Amino acid sequence: MNPRILPAALLLAIGLLPALAAATDATATAGERRAEAPARPKIGLALSGGGARGAAHIGVLKVLEELRVPVDVIAGTSAGGIMGGFYAAGLSPEEMAQSLIHLDWDAVLSDRPSRERLSYRLKEKDRTDLFELELGVRDFHIALSQGLIAGHNLNFYLRGVTLRSAGITDFDRLPIPFRAVATDLETGEAVILGGGELADALRASMAVPGIFTPVEIDGRLLVDGGMSSQLPIDIVRALGADVVIAVNIGTPPHTRDGLGTLFDISSQTLSFLTRKNTAEQLQRLTARDLLIEPPLPGVSVADFVRAADIIELGEQTARLHGERLRALSVSEAEYAAWRARQRVEPGRPIHLNRVGIARPERVARKRVLARLRTEAGRPLDLAALEDDLTRIYDLGDFERVDYRLIGDGSEKDLEIQTRAKSWGPNYLRFGLSLVDDFEGDSRFNLLTDFTLTALNRLGGEWKNELGIGHERRFLTELYQPLDYAGRFFVAPRFQYRQDIRDVYEDDRRVAQYRSKRAGAGLDVGAQFLRGGELRLGIVRDRVEAAPRIGAATLPSYNIQQGAYVANLVYDKLDNVNFPRHGHALLTRLYLARDDLGADATYDKLLVDWLTAGTRGRHTLLAGLRLGSALGTELPFYDSFELGGFLELSGYLTGQLQGQHLGLARLMYYYQTGRMPGTGSRVFVGGSLEAGNVWERRERMRLDDLHKGGSVFTGVDSVLGPLYLAYGYSEGGRDAFYLLLGKNF
Repeated sequence: MNPRILPAALLLAIGLLPALAAATDATATAGERRAEAPARPKIGLALSGGGARGAAHIGVLKVLEELRVPVDVIAGTSAGGIMGGFYAAGLSPEEMAQSLIHLDWDAVLSDRPSRERLSYRLKEKDRTDLFELELGVRDFHIALSQGLIAGHNLNFYLRGVTLRSAGITDFDRLPIPFRAVATDLETGEAVILGGGELADALRASMAVPGIFTPVEIDGRLLVDGGMSSQLPIDIVRALGADVVIAVNIGTPPHTRDGLGTLFDISSQTLSFLTRKNTAEQLQRLTARDLLIEPPLPGVSVADFVRAADIIELGEQTARLHGERLRALSVSEAEYAAWRARQRVEPGRPIHLNRVGIARPERVARKRVLARLRTEAGRPLDLAALEDDLTRIYDLGDFERVDYRLIGDGSEKDLEIQTRAKSWGPNYLRFGLSLVDDFEGDSRFNLLTDFTLTALNRLGGEWKNELGIGHERRFLTELYQPLDYAGRFFVAPRFQYRQDIRDVYEDDRRVAQYRSKRAGAGLDVGAQFLRGGELRLGIVRDRVEAAPRIGAATLPSYNIQQGAYVANLVYDKLDNVNFPRHGHALLTRLYLARDDLGADATYDKLLVDWLTAGTRGRHTLLAGLRLGSALGTELPFYDSFELGGFLELSGYLTGQLQGQHLGLARLMYYYQTGRMPGTGSRVFVGGSLEAGNVWERRERMRLDDLHKGGSVFTGVDSVLGPLYLAYGYSEGGRDAFYLLLGKNF
């Protein structure tokens, strides 16, 4: 090159640099815009609420995936929030379907963990005839919970399903940007949840008032989003969607016949609020958008057990829109790339850097720590963590025990969080038991239990029971744990009890016998194996017993009594009303001794064993009860009784009395369905029974057993087990029964 030309060329180049830079920048910006501009419209999904009907959303998602329709943003309300949140977190429709179909809805929609996993301290409350409803007492006023379901089990389920998104607190960072819709309970305004804990947002979005307790997030008390925005089309549009696919599974108004359950009634109430805001949202749809409305005939908001059928109905309806959906389809390569971003497979185990407990209310932190087994430095084990939360729930002070995972990646901190019962710490419960044989013999008992808890750092409780009716009783007991883990305890008590028993000659009632006992006792004991309790103690009381009506020849007593007592209980039954699986053992030993001031010395041993197994809806239950005076002579007021429903059902209640007892029974029952209006389980079944009482142990023989049986219909009602039964025993004895109360 000519040397003279070089300077001129450089000057020319320098002069052109700004223009060249501007041209280059313009070219680059245009290229970036072309790269950023979607080659297809941005597709958003708006999913409505509707309780169990929300499973239809999964059917729609299955069809979208089959037709290769990518979803770029999602907003959902209530059930739509649950389904949308699962999908946005990286689950496939197949995973979602399997999760719902195989879910134990009775367990998830209950606050208590499965009964067989609880400590005996909580199980003991089931063995009384008290109703489940627990009222709080504060400053001499009755307090109620904010909802029937606090969400203890539901929260654990939601956190487990969304575990792969743990640590993501900005919902724009989920595989699909997502918004859940809730309602501010104070203002009625829609609250759009786009961050925080995903499980908390989903729980808040579905908190139907009166059914689920509200959820507090950022100082706001949140309930079901359907009250303010049932079908969040505008929110999907605000997320940038060009095309909105709206799926409306809202419940149409019920006729009176359709208002069968509490969920149905709540759904009907909400529908009055949601109908208007849904109509307003539907007006926002344009010609480019698509509305899918599965008809779901006969499906209520409470039909969770029909999840498989509901998913299929959603899928069928979506296929009717196949032509419109195919217009949104992308190539296999493009869809594969989208799907790779959306799917989040369960990754490496989560490693726990730290395990901590947020400061609990009304409960010493050491009591919570004593029940925590999960340790830092190990992988997260959800099953073990659930056991920990169950042990903490066992304390009885919390309406919900929850956890959070904090941090990014596979290294996280675990924080256990508790929420004290808002209506505690003092509780009032009522109960009722009833037996009627339709022949003029009717017995009832009304019960009241008032318990003060959290008396000290170890969790002392003061329990007071009052019963009136056929049996009268009063008990006041201080239950004082001796360690933070609650394994050992001491329990002083005072009690009064009045019993009335009928006396028979053959099949004729000839007298009534009344006994009164009043005195004090002291037990020391231990709880073991999540269902066992051993108590050893002494009791001193005064006994008055005499005929009340007829048979003046029966003995009368007015004596001091003192005894050593031992009770061993092991209870692993899943349900004490109608057990379906598990077993239980009860052993009671009473040793009246003159060195404790007893005027009448004797021994009394009772052993009661029960086991149950279920296949499908069929349950088989076997039991054995043995009692003995152990070579001594039981006073008449404390002798064994036999007769009545499931205890030689053809005999009248307490018709057989003696010094020794033996009873074997085999029961079968079948769950026919649920009672309309309450959802209570309904059973039909029968029993075979063989047993007797004897005055002398040497007379106890198998060929001296009375045989009988029963057929019955039973309901596991909110008031307790309710039976309508017919019993028969050899010799032509039979009886009809209407019973409310425990029989196991």
